Amino acid sequence: MRTNELMLYKHMEEGQILQDMTFLMENYQNDYYNMEDMKGLLYDAVNEILEMAVSHGFEGDLWHNYLTYLMASHENAYSTSCEIVGPVDGSINQVALHDFEIFKELFDYDFADLENVMGVDCISMLHDYVGTSGHGSVFNQRIRDRICDLSKALAETETAVEFKDIMTQFYKEFGVGKLGLHKAFRVAHVGDDPYRTYRRRGIDRADHEDRTRTFG
Repeated sequence: MRTNELMLYKHMEEGQILQDMTFLMENYQNDYYNMEDMKGLLYDAVNEILEMAVSHGFEGDLWHNYLTYLMASHENAYSTSCEIVGPVDGSINQVALHDFEIFKELFDYDFADLENVMGVDCISMLHDYVGTSGHGSVFNQRIRDRICDLSKALAETETAVEFKDIMTQFYKEFGVGKLGLHKAFRVAHVGDDPYRTYRRRGIDRADHEDRTRTFG
């Protein structure tokens, strides 16, 4: 799945799940590996995704939520450059697009054959997950909703360019990393309408204004 070719989104916190899932996607038909060991690795990865779903309050497609969380929380040369200001100039855009092409492939991956060959159905259980209750212990409800709404928006994209544009808009509106997800440090400019993309996709103006008020 080319995750070894990522140039910006590397060494991510919580990235071990992605490494394990990528290994399974690439090798589930490889007779060299013991199938029971492969199943064990898969169930371990699913366990970690489910634990994250409970602690972070995720629901819907948990695989997409997990990938979205990685991108929303990872500070790198592109995400930090776009924080607050939005789209930037320079060759970094070409590098970012390269990485987002890979993430889009991960979003679009069809697990049906993998489940069939391995004789499992645990991934199917992650696609329309209904949470227990509340927003989890890590995020408040608004932050949880931002991640889940972003996940849905990314899943609807048809091209890597659109995928990149949505992530860039998210970095502009909400920042990146744990600090960016929990606090806001910018003042909305007169005439600026940075929330328009997410308003179309169901994020309300009140949530945006809560994110952009002045602190201190």
